[in-house]
Amino acid sequence: MLFPHERMRKGQRELYEDARRALEEGVALLASAPTGIGKTAAALAAALEVAMDRGQIVFFLTSRQSQHDIAVETLRLIRKRADIRAVDVVSKRTMCPRPESETLPYASFLEFCALAVEEGRCPYYARGAEDLADAVSRSIMGVTDLVKYVSSRGGCPYRVALHAMRGANVVIADYSYLFSEIGVNVLNQINRSLEDVIAIVDEAHNLPERVRGYHTSRLTRRTLENAHRAMMYYDTIAANVLKTMLDGYGMNMNELLHRALHSTLFPMQPEEFIAKLERFGALDAESRGDSSLLDLATFISTWANATESYARYFHENIYVVRLMDPSVHTGEIFRRLAGAVLMSGTLHPQEMYADLLGIERYVSRTYPSPFPPENRRAFHIRGFTSLYGERGEKNYRRTAETIAHLHARIGGNSAAFFPSYEFLEGVRRWISPLLPGRVLIERRDMSKEEKEALLNALRDFRGLLLLAVMGGSFSEGVDYPGEMLSAVFVVGFPHPPPSPEQEALESYFRKKFGKEKGYLYSTILPAVTKVIQAAGRPIRSEDDVAYIFFMEDRLLRYERHFPPGFLGRKVRGVDELPSPLR
Repeated sequence: MLFPHERMRKGQRELYEDARRALEEGVALLASAPTGIGKTAAALAAALEVAMDRGQIVFFLTSRQSQHDIAVETLRLIRKRADIRAVDVVSKRTMCPRPESETLPYASFLEFCALAVEEGRCPYYARGAEDLADAVSRSIMGVTDLVKYVSSRGGCPYRVALHAMRGANVVIADYSYLFSEIGVNVLNQINRSLEDVIAIVDEAHNLPERVRGYHTSRLTRRTLENAHRAMMYYDTIAANVLKTMLDGYGMNMNELLHRALHSTLFPMQPEEFIAKLERFGALDAESRGDSSLLDLATFISTWANATESYARYFHENIYVVRLMDPSVHTGEIFRRLAGAVLMSGTLHPQEMYADLLGIERYVSRTYPSPFPPENRRAFHIRGFTSLYGERGEKNYRRTAETIAHLHARIGGNSAAFFPSYEFLEGVRRWISPLLPGRVLIERRDMSKEEKEALLNALRDFRGLLLLAVMGGSFSEGVDYPGEMLSAVFVVGFPHPPPSPEQEALESYFRKKFGKEKGYLYSTILPAVTKVIQAAGRPIRSEDDVAYIFFMEDRLLRYERHFPPGFLGRKVRGVDELPSPLR
C-alpha cells in the first residue's frame, strides 16, 4: 500500500478504496470531497498502485500552482514506501529563462520559441537534456527548484522536464497538459498515449470553464492596428489585407475576411494568410516583443475552424469566438484514458459535470466533511436580494449596515462576496464610513502583488473587512486558514447578466440537454457553484470556526441544488440570530 501516512482520516479511506475500485474497473470516479478529507494523498496512492501494476503513468492535474506543492510533498512521502519518480511542470513560458518569456502572451511565446529552436537560436535548448532529467525526476523537485537547477546549468527547464517524464510515474501539471493541444504534443514527445494515462483532476469543478478558455479567442481594433503596422515591414500584400479588415471593422467577420483576402491582385486563402501571420509574427515577437501578428493568427484560425459548438459574435467592439461545449474536446479524452478521478469540494451535482465533460462511464460519490459540524455556523438571513430591479441606495445601505453590525459583533476579519463589482461598489459607498480604514476592496485590474498585499493584511491584522466578488480571485482558489477570516457574507446570487455569449450558451444547452436541464447547466448551477465556493473559504481545517451569512432570498428557490443543510438556519432578520450576534 502506497498511502503516505500511518493512519487514514475519516472519509479518506472510503475515497482511497472508491478510487482504487473505479480505476481497476475502468470507470471514472466523480468525487465530491470537502476540504480536510485528504483528497490528494488518497487519490495519488490509489492511482499509483494501479498505474505501477500496469506500467501506466499518473497525471495529477490542477488549476492553480499552489496545489502543486501539496502533490510534491505527498509524493516525497510516498517515495519512502516505493521507488517512484515524478516531474512537476507548469507552462513552457513560465519555465523559460529567456527574457522574452516575461513580455509575450502565451500563444505568441510558443510561436517565438518554435522558431528560435527551429533556427538554432536558443542556447538553452542546444544544451541537451538527458543528463539533467534523471536528477530532476529522482529528486521529485518542485517546479521552482527544477527551473533553478536546470537553468543554472545552461539547460532548457521545459525540455529537461519532458525528458524526465519519459521515466516518471507521476506528472504534476496544469489541466492544459491533457485537455488542450499541449497534451497531444506532450504525450507524443514522451512516447505515451491516452490509454497509458490515469488522470487525477483536482478542483475538477473548474475544468469545463478552463477547457472553454483554451478554445476562446478575441480580436480588438487595437490588435488589428498593431498587426497592420507590423506587417508593413514584412509583406505589403498582407498589409493591404489587414488595411481592408481595419476599414471594415465591425462588419460580419466571415464577410470581412472574404473581402479582405480577395482585395489584392492575387487573392489569398485563409491558410496562406495565417501562415504569413505566424511566420512574420514570430520574427516580430523576437525583434520587438510585439505579439499582434501572432494573436491575430490565433484568432483567425480559431474563428475559421469553429463548429456549431462555438459562439461567434461581435460585442462591445470586440470580435469573440468561444467554445460553449467542452465535451467536444474532453469526451474523447475521457473515453480513451486508462482511468480518471475527478475530485472537488464543490463537484455538485456530479451528473452535470459528467454531461459537460462527456464522461459516459462513471460512478459518483459524496463524502462528509471531517470537521465538527458546529464549527460552521451558517445562517440564511431573509429580506435581502441582488435582483436588478430591487437595487438602489436603500438596498445598498441596508446591506452595508447589516454587514458592518455583524462584523463588529463577531470581531476578527470578515469577507463579503458580491454578485458583481457594480453591486460591491454600491455597498462600499455606505460601508466605508461605518468602518473607516478597515475595508479592503477587490478591483478588476489588481496585480498579483496587490492581491498578495491584501492577503498579507488579513494575515497580520484583525478587524478588517474584505469586499470581493463571487467567482473572483478571492472567492475561489484562496484559503483563509486559522484566524484570517472569522465570518463570510455571501450577498446576492451571481446570476449571469444578459450577453451574446450567455444567450448562445443557454440556447445551445437547451438544444443538447432539453429546456430545464439546459437552463440549469448554463445559468443556475454555475451560479450555485460560485456561492458554494465563496461560502467555503473560512473553514479549511478542524480547528477553524466561522460564521457564514447568506443574504439573498432567491437562494431558497434554488435550495435543492445545494448540498443538504448548506444554507444553515433560516432567520427573518438580525433579531432572530443567537443572542451574542443580535
